[in-house]
Formats: sequence, C-alpha cells, structure tokens
Amino acid sequence: FIVRLKKPVRAKTFAAIGVALIIGAFFLTYSGSASSSSASESAAANPVTPVTPTAVAPTPEGPIGTIKGVVKFVGVPPKAEKLQVPLVCNPGSSDVYANDILINDGKVKNVLVRIIKGLEGQTFKDVPENTAVLDQRNCQYEPRVIGVRVGQKVEFVNSDATFHNVRSFTKNNEDFNLAMPTKDERITRVFTKPEIFVQTKCSVHPWMSASIAVMDNPYFSVTNDAGEFEIKNLPAGTYTLEIWHEVFGTQTKVVTVKANETLNLEFALKEKSKESHD
Repeated sequence: FIVRLKKPVRAKTFAAIGVALIIGAFFLTYSGSASSSSASESAAANPVTPVTPTAVAPTPEGPIGTIKGVVKFVGVPPKAEKLQVPLVCNPGSSDVYANDILINDGKVKNVLVRIIKGLEGQTFKDVPENTAVLDQRNCQYEPRVIGVRVGQKVEFVNSDATFHNVRSFTKNNEDFNLAMPTKDERITRVFTKPEIFVQTKCSVHPWMSASIAVMDNPYFSVTNDAGEFEIKNLPAGTYTLEIWHEVFGTQTKVVTVKANETLNLEFALKEKSKESHD
C-alpha cells in the first residue's frame, strides 16, 4: 500500500509479480489435487484387507493355557500426593490427588504384567483393529498406564474444557507434541516400534503423566481396579513373567504354563520395592 502511494511504477511491477505467483500456486495446487484424486481412486479400486479385531491373544496352534493373578500391596499404602489445580481441573471442588498410586482394598491398579522371556524367535502380526484410548479428564490421564501393540491405533482425547497438549518422550519411536485446545478433541497416533515405555505429559499441567507400553506380542495385561490381570491363549511352556509399577518398581517370576490349565499367581508390592519375587 505504501509503495503504491509513493512509487506507483514499482507498485505495478510488484502487482505483476504477485499475479504470477498466484497463478503458479493455482496450477501447482490443481496438479497436487489431481494426484491425490488418482491415489484415492487407486485405493478404492484396491482396498486394504481389514484386520480382524482382537481383544485377547489369538489362539495359537498346539496346547495353550492361561495366567491369572492379583497384585497386592503389603503394609500401609503411601498417601497420594495432593495437587494444587485450577478450578477448571476440579469441577467437584474437592481435594485432587495424583493418580500414580491407586490402591483399592490392598489391590494395586495400573501394574503392567508381561512376558519378558520365553517368546524368543516368534513373530506376531495380529495387530488389533480396536483403538486404545488415553483420555485427559479433570486434568489427569485416564488410564495412567496402557498396553498396546506395535501398529495399533492410540487415540488421545481431551475431555476437559481447557487447553492440553500431549508431549511424548520416546527412545524408539518418533517424538511428538500435539496441541489439544478444545473439549472433545481427538488425535490418533500409531507407534511403529516396541518400547517400554512411551511417556506422555502435558506441558500446561505438569503433574499430568501416562505410560504407554508398546508391545511386539499379545501376551501382556494391566491390572484393573481390583488389582487383577489375565493373559490368555499362551502356548504351554516356561516363561519369565514381569510386573512393573511406576512407583513400586519391578518383580519377576519364572512360571510354567500347562496345556488347558489356568495358572493362578499372586504378587506382593511394597513401598520402594525392587526385589525379585521368587
């Protein structure tokens, strides 16, 4: 505008250049759209075969068994940290506590249970079609710990009427930092490599944290409100089972799974425990 008033000759030159750039951008965009349309038509003509939804491990050939169990807490449970949160994060106006320690009637929630030895040399391609969901509700991640398969969709949800961001900290997978400014916003990501764990945090609310176990096999479980876990359709054999809790550490146990039988186990955690469970 200033150039047009003070130097009308130069203004005409800039106008000509601007028109040329707009025309060029139009043709480039049109070409890209045509390519995208061709790709869409090709995909429609050759659709990808859908993956069968899998809630538990698929039934393998040969004899199989099941591992079930419970994770208990020994002693007096430590008190959860009381959080100072804004009103938007606390619609009930009651005290808010961190969710890294959740113990109900002596049973520990959010413990990852997985096979760490005994599956060597095996490949599992049965990626579940169902999407794992990690919600941001009342400025906490829910659930705190999830287990997913390599290649499985993970959906991040913002159920709060406030700004969140999902920032990942990874070793094997690609980091990301996703802004989620609006309520009910959803973003989906897929992790392509196994990793224990992908950590997700919110930069706006630093107490918000979650752990995502990305597994290359279906033989894992996360304890529920009653501290229970279950691993189904495990081929008969001897395995090393590991339990992990972000505060109380890890334990391992060598187990033998027999054909058509259910192995019932019990683990006991205590504060700052990192000892092996025999």
